[in-house]
Amino acid sequence: MVMKKNITILLILIGLIQTISGQNIIPPYTNSFDNISDTTGWSHYAIVGTDNWEIGTPNGTYFSSPLSSPNLWATKLDTFFTPNSIMCLETPSFDLSDTLDYILAFSHLSNTTYSADGGNIEYSIDNGNTWTLLYGSTNTQVNWHGNAQSSTLGQPAWTGSFSGYKFSRKSLSFLSGQNSVKFRFKFGGSSTDKEGWAIDNFMIVENTHNIIGINGTTYDAAENFPTFGVDASYYYDALVPKSPLNLITEFYISNDSIFDAGDTLIYTKTTGG
Repeated sequence: MVMKKNITILLILIGLIQTISGQNIIPPYTNSFDNISDTTGWSHYAIVGTDNWEIGTPNGTYFSSPLSSPNLWATKLDTFFTPNSIMCLETPSFDLSDTLDYILAFSHLSNTTYSADGGNIEYSIDNGNTWTLLYGSTNTQVNWHGNAQSSTLGQPAWTGSFSGYKFSRKSLSFLSGQNSVKFRFKFGGSSTDKEGWAIDNFMIVENTHNIIGINGTTYDAAENFPTFGVDASYYYDALVPKSPLNLITEFYISNDSIFDAGDTLIYTKTTGG
């Protein structure tokens, strides 16, 4: 009998405490959408046509897997979005009244027709009565859209198809002092054969050094398996320079998917910033 062990990459992150002031959330706030019940304050609707936003495990051709398993938000999990529609995914309301420098960050994947379809982010400081495009100078944002327009939205947007997930972030320093701020992912398109826009790993956190780990990957191997290879995925998510960072990644061998005292450290990798 061949015994198998699960080799699990466990990326240990510092827990963030989420505070609610009235109905407004005081950052830091993170949501990987992997717990479907953890959608308090999120809503979605159509401005024009049909609302296709849904949360779950993707099973499409282009949207075949989330960045962090098992779930994400998408303008369809398993087929094409409804053409000639403008639809919004709206966040909870956030209290940014303290003096910290926050960023909004998220990962996303796009499958659209360039210049026709696209998505962007808007913000509101009056409980959604009016909305303004979230955009600014290049030194306040990373992997943000440029001036390329989506003809359906009539606004600058991320448009076209990505080769993989993008990690985008934007400074919210100009909103410091506002005690009720909402954001919405606005998507519009006219194509009949595209899957649209997928959103994962949304966060509003302080603009500081921040390493984000992707969920652990499990490999099966025989008990005396001589060698094996492991890929660990993580990304840097901040606007401050990353050059001073030294990253230490620890790899543990485990018989299950839970990190505990019974797991054995097998390798440590140090990477310069």
